[in-house]
Amino acid sequence: MVTVDRSNDRLELRHRIEGPQLGVISVDVNSQGTVAASSSLNSQIRLWDIDTGRQIKDIDAGPGLYSVQYDCILDVFLVFEMISYHMCQVGPY
Repeated sequence: MVTVDRSNDRLELRHRIEGPQLGVISVDVNSQGTVAASSSLNSQIRLWDIDTGRQIKDIDAGPGLYSVQYDCILDVFLVFEMISYHMCQVGPY
């Protein structure tokens, strides 16, 4: 994860995330800026604590490619299967 210093438009490394064995497909952050969700090519959905950089939860979504998206109205992360429209809720965290 990186932080952005708006005063000089610099990106600074905040945390080095370890975990995904294959490429990351998508990442989204909740509206409070405290939790991030990621999906990867190995069908893992991971929740991350943004302040510490530590993994909160690891979910095996099963075969398929998935994308994560935060829904600010429902205050949950949604997981979408990218081949078909399949949705499930991840949370509470």
